Amino acid sequence: MSRVLWQDKCKWTCIPPFVQYGSTCLSCSEKNAVSPPSGVSKPSDASWDDNSTGCTAWKCNAGFILRADGSGCVSYQNLRAECASFSRCSTCSSNPDCVWCGASCLPGRYSATNNVGCRLVNGFVNSVCDCDVAGCRRECGVYGGCVGCMRDGYCSWCGGSQTCIFDLSALPARASAAIVAASGSQSCSSGWIVNTATSSGVTQCPTDSSDLWLVVLICSGAATIALGIGCTALFFRLGIF
Repeated sequence: MSRVLWQDKCKWTCIPPFVQYGSTCLSCSEKNAVSPPSGVSKPSDASWDDNSTGCTAWKCNAGFILRADGSGCVSYQNLRAECASFSRCSTCSSNPDCVWCGASCLPGRYSATNNVGCRLVNGFVNSVCDCDVAGCRRECGVYGGCVGCMRDGYCSWCGGSQTCIFDLSALPARASAAIVAASGSQSCSSGWIVNTATSSGVTQCPTDSSDLWLVVLICSGAATIALGIGCTALFFRLGIF
C-alpha cells in the first residue's frame, strides 16, 4: 500500500490515514511507538487508532470492552467475574459496568435514553434492555427500624413515615436515573436522616420510646436486686436471720 502521494517531482504528502513523521509517512501506531503523544496514555489492552486525528485516540483490542467511564479496557470474562462478585442490586448498580438482572449481577450498561439496564452480549450492548433496576429499593424495605436501616450503607431513614428508603446518592447518576424511571421517585416529608456512608450528613437515630422503657425496666430491676442483696446482708449482721 502506497503511503506517499507525489504532487510534483519535489513535493509529496502522506496518504491518510498515514501521517508525516520527519521525512517518512507512518501509521499512528508506528509514530506513537517512536514518539508518544503528550498527555495521552494508552491502556495495556488497547491499540492506537490509526484513523484518529492527531494520533491521540486508542481503541480496545479484540476481546476487550471499553469501561463505561472510558478509563480502560477489560476482557468480557474478567468483567463477568467482577460483576458476579456483587450479590445485591445496590452494590451491583454502584459499578457502572454492571447491571442487576433478575437475581444476578451481569456485565451491562444503564441506558442514557430509556433509563433501563441493558446486558452486554459478546462485548456489545444487547438491544433487549429488560434488566430489573427497581429491585434496589426493595432491599431497604426489609428494615423496620432506623438502626438496622442505617447499618446498610445504601439506605437512609425517614422519620416522618418511619420507613427505610434507598439512598440514590450512593449510585452513579445513570443508575439512579434508571431506578427513578423504573419505580418513580421517593421523598421524605420530614425527619430525613442521611446515612454517613453515602454523604457527609450526621447519622443519628432517634431514641425509640420503647427503648427508653426498656432501659428504665432494666435499671429498676438492677436497683431492686442490689437493694435486696444489701438488705439481706444487713439482716444477717443484725442477727435477724
